Amino acid sequence: MRRGEKYKSFGIRLEDRYIVYESKNKKTAIPYTHIACIELSDNHVIIQTNSVERLIIKVDDKQTAEQLFEDILSFIERLYIG
Repeated sequence: MRRGEKYKSFGIRLEDRYIVYESKNKKTAIPYTHIACIELSDNHVIIQTNSVERLIIKVDDKQTAEQLFEDILSFIERLYIG
């Protein structure tokens, strides 16, 4: 299974300029340019924006969390380099 497909099963889509996260009652889109801090903790990826907003994404295992963390960093890097 490709990473993007795996992330979709957790309600996560990594777009070119933003992350979309869908939970039971809520859909959140965060532009990469608004991310102030991203943290990896066990099977959680925690995103803090420039404002007070904080998004906690829980996945099944630590490996998937690490991959998601790295992919988000890659998208941020591409945005600023490109």
